[in-house]
Parts: sequence; C-alpha cells; structure tokens
Amino acid sequence: MTTDQHTGPAHHAPAHDSDQALHDTRDHRLTDHGHGHGASMHFDSDLSKVRTFVTAQAATLGISDDDTELLVFAVNEVATNAVQHGGGTGEIRLHRHEGKIICDIGDPGHLTGGFTGHPPPTEPHHGRGLWVVRQLCDLVEIHTRRRGTVVRLHLTLTSAAQS
Repeated sequence: MTTDQHTGPAHHAPAHDSDQALHDTRDHRLTDHGHGHGASMHFDSDLSKVRTFVTAQAATLGISDDDTELLVFAVNEVATNAVQHGGGTGEIRLHRHEGKIICDIGDPGHLTGGFTGHPPPTEPHHGRGLWVVRQLCDLVEIHTRRRGTVVRLHLTLTSAAQS
C-alpha cells in the first residue's frame, strides 16, 4: 500500500526502520528538490534533541530567527507525531535548496485514513499540530510505504534569509 498526500496552506500518523523509510520514499512521488548538503539525525522520545538539532542547523544554514522559529515548531510537531503514532523513533534530514528549507521526517509507522490535518480536528486538547504545520509551511507532503512514512516540509525563507 502506498499513500501520498501533498498539501500546504494554499494546499501524518505514521513500522521501525526510519532510515530505510526515508530512502525508500525518495522517488518521484515526493517533490524533487535535490537532497543538497544538509544534515540528519535519528531521534527518539527526547524531542528537546530534535529542537536543538533543528535550531543548530538553521544557524549553520543562515536562516533568520523568524524562519528558525517556524521550522523548529513544524519539525517538532511532526516528530511528536512520529514518537506518539509512528513507533517512537525517527530520522530528520534537513537541507537548503534554492531559497527553501526542505525537511524530511521519517518514521517506521504507516499512515492510515484520509487527509490528516484537514480540516482542524474538533477535539479541544489535541490533534491540531499537523493542521498548524500545514498552515505554516508552503507545502507538506506525506508518503507512506511498506517500510514507513515520510513527511516532507517545504518552507520558503524570508527574503533576508534567502541570500
């Protein structure tokens, strides 16, 4: 079973080999923006390490403070879903490509159901994270296959951070 979702503001529930999930889903089903020179990390339930990693990589890539804040929030929300619904671990790959940040968050889980994050859930205390991520990012792609799920976030940098 293969499921793809492509959405953004104008447009995840995630089995255990997240690195393989990232490799397996890098085909023509996800938007090809190259894989650039970036960085990756494996993560578990300690999401403070995810936030620290993304913040450090943003600084290395010269991303503005405002863009860094959006990126950290979006990646943390998707990584939280990976931990809670996708097997408890995952991998993040982050790189810059032509004025955008592309971030893949892979986990060993499988997406089930319809368009996750559309519309915002009605439960008052949970389930809004992915909906918010879709509002912050230019494009959110979700691809699930036998070995896991990858959520790809696209965030266009502000003009000051693009140079």
